[in-house]
Amino acid sequence: MQGFVCVLCYILLDRLSLSIKNNWHDENGIVYLIFTRKEVQDKLNLSDKTVTKAFKQLSDVNLIYEKKQGFSKPKLIYVAKIQHVNLENTHNRKNYEQSILIIIILI
Repeated sequence: MQGFVCVLCYILLDRLSLSIKNNWHDENGIVYLIFTRKEVQDKLNLSDKTVTKAFKQLSDVNLIYEKKQGFSKPKLIYVAKIQHVNLENTHNRKNYEQSILIIIILI
């Protein structure tokens, strides 16, 4: 994952806190945010193609889910909650990748 994708993820998490504060949630009580591609382009000074690719990468690894609202309306973005769970207490570099489980839950 490239650096700007990580930056975008942090920005989405920050915007998510604003959505929580403003009580933006859908009919199921799940918090969402609205952050258009154009806003991301302007904020990060990136091209449309790069921003689209970044959103796709986040979506491909289930860090975000986008829901279409309709013609010419912005998509609702649902950001996943990430929790690290240490499965075993090991300091052996060989087993390091196997010792951590990442759980992704939609908020």
